Amino acid sequence: MNTSEENRFKKVRRLYNEEQEYKKDEITMQNLADMLVMDKSNFSKLEAGKKAPTLDDVKLYHEKFGVSMEYLIGESVAMK
Repeated sequence: MNTSEENRFKKVRRLYNEEQEYKKDEITMQNLADMLVMDKSNFSKLEAGKKAPTLDDVKLYHEKFGVSMEYLIGESVAMK
């Protein structure tokens, strides 16, 4: 994974939270870790680029945030 740019998984969550600022629907790292059924430590590693995403991780982000799976795995620069 490229460490010189913001991790795509982290970026997606950050952009979603910026859009939700006034809607009180912010997704925390702990919320997503719970959805992925992984502990916060492993989820933190995913967002830091220290853990490779599983297919389930990619699917969850795709379904929750509406971003393309290709974007999440680095095959596309377009989020949608």
